[in-house]
Amino acid sequence: MQAPVTVMLGAALCAVWLVCAFQSGSVLATSDSSLARAWMLWGPEMFTGLGFARLIGFLFIHLDIGHIAVNLFLGLLIGREIELAIGSAAYFLAWLISGLGSGLAVLFFSPLEPTGGVSGALYGMMAILVGLALRRGTDLRSPLALVGVNLVYTFLAPSVSLWGHLGGLADGTLVAVVLSIRSSAWRWVGLVALLGAVIAAAFGFISSGGL
Repeated sequence: MQAPVTVMLGAALCAVWLVCAFQSGSVLATSDSSLARAWMLWGPEMFTGLGFARLIGFLFIHLDIGHIAVNLFLGLLIGREIELAIGSAAYFLAWLISGLGSGLAVLFFSPLEPTGGVSGALYGMMAILVGLALRRGTDLRSPLALVGVNLVYTFLAPSVSLWGHLGGLADGTLVAVVLSIRSSAWRWVGLVALLGAVIAAAFGFISSGGL
């Protein structure tokens, strides 16, 4: 298997969506399923029990079949290219950093907006595609167009998470900078440091009870 992490993440997204669709009895509206309610990112639910788990769980929650289809297609398309370029372990860390970063941005700037979906992590992957093109010296037009079109969609569509997308894009940009480091050892140090910083910020936010 050429891109095992990409495939496994895609399979996990599908599995969670199928559970939500089964629980809700619909493929068009799955937000009322018990799993979606338990994992949806929502500020007031972050400070009790296993609220921290929502920062991971929300990435796998999609609200209808169109939502999961678009994100799954983009994830497989972009993820495979990045995973083949940087390796499976580094790709998983990059995906995790971008996803957690998108969730933190939502909690800081729009905590009362229930949010679900992997698109924040995908915006991070788009930033990494731009970084890879810069490092390789290849044509930047395609990855920049991908980012540009999706940003326009983010600002125009009323139902998307603005801060989730921008947060993922910002964290993905940081990951892209780290991946440009020539030394393999220092790249790993940078990735682990970024992941540690995101996790520390999440624990700090939750333990403080929010802003």
